[in-house]
Amino acid sequence: MRALVALGKPMHTTPSERRTALIKLVQTITDESGTYEPFNAETWVDTWLNATGPFRNGRPLRDLLKDDEGFDWLATRLRQHQAGIFD
Repeated sequence: MRALVALGKPMHTTPSERRTALIKLVQTITDESGTYEPFNAETWVDTWLNATGPFRNGRPLRDLLKDDEGFDWLATRLRQHQAGIFD
């Protein structure tokens, strides 16, 4: 969390604030892509956060919004996908 402050990034203190930050990030990524089709970033983020999978033992990604480390993991995945990095 200190790293976020050192980098001048705002700290998001609640899961709701973290969710909102992810929505803004996805909207920015979409805007930068030059896509002109209608896109609802809020719906997409909510669908993604509710996704479960074996890598999370069936728990939704939404659980990661509980702290800044989880938020950073989610935001990093989104930025990597924007760059075409899928791990």
